[in-house]
Amino acid sequence: MISKMFWAMSVCATLAAGAAFADDRSFTEEAWEKIAPIYKAIRQHPFNRELADGTLQKKRFVHYTSQDVLYLTRFAKALTLLATKLDDPNDVKAVLDLARRCLLDEKEAQAKAARRFGLPIDATVGMLPTTESYTNFLLRIAAFGSREELAAALLPCFWIYLELARDLKAVSIENNPYEGWIETYSSEGYAETVLCMQKLTNQLAKGIVVEMRQKMLETFQMAARLEWYFWEAAYKQERWQP
Repeated sequence: MISKMFWAMSVCATLAAGAAFADDRSFTEEAWEKIAPIYKAIRQHPFNRELADGTLQKKRFVHYTSQDVLYLTRFAKALTLLATKLDDPNDVKAVLDLARRCLLDEKEAQAKAARRFGLPIDATVGMLPTTESYTNFLLRIAAFGSREELAAALLPCFWIYLELARDLKAVSIENNPYEGWIETYSSEGYAETVLCMQKLTNQLAKGIVVEMRQKMLETFQMAARLEWYFWEAAYKQERWQP
C-alpha cells in the first residue's frame, strides 16, 4: 500500500512539474528567432542568389519545380490531416482550403514556371532523397504527433517562401526570367495565406505546457533545415545513388 501511494504521489508530482505553462510571447516570434541562422543560410544559398540576379541555370530551376510538385502532393495530405485534428469548423475549413490550393493552384503554378523555359516537369525521375526525407518527416508528424507539432512543422514552408520572395524582390534585376516565381510568393494574396497559418499556429500554442512548446520549436526548426536542403538538392541536381 505504501509503495502504491508513493508511486501515485510521484506521478502527480511529475504531472505537476510538466504543467508549467509557456510564456505569453507569441510562438511565431520565438520560432523565427530560433531559425534566424537557418534563414540566413537559405537567403545566401547560391540557388536563391542566382534566382535573384537571373543567372540560375534553367535545369536547376526545373529540378526544383519537378520535386516541388511531388512535395506539394504530400504537403497537402499533411495539411488535410491537420484539419482532422482541429476543433473549430472555421479552422477546419481554412486549412482544407489551404490544402486544396497547394494541391491544385500551387502545383499548376510551379508547372507553368517550368514550362516557361521549355523544360517540362520531369515526372520520370520520381521523388528524390531530400523530397522523400522532408515529406516523410511531415507525414510522420501528421500520423504520430500532436496538432500543435504538425502546425509548427507545416508553417516554415509557407513563411520562409514569403520572406525569401520579399528579400529577393528587393534585389532582383529588371526583366528577371524568374520574376513570376518571385512575384507569386511576395504577393499580398500569398501573404494572407501565411498570416492565416501563423494565426492558427499561435492559437494552438496558447496555454500549452513548456514541454509541448519546446517540441513545437524543435519541429519548426527541423522543417526550416529541410527547406535549406531542398534548395541544396536542386542546386546540386540530386539523384539517387547508386
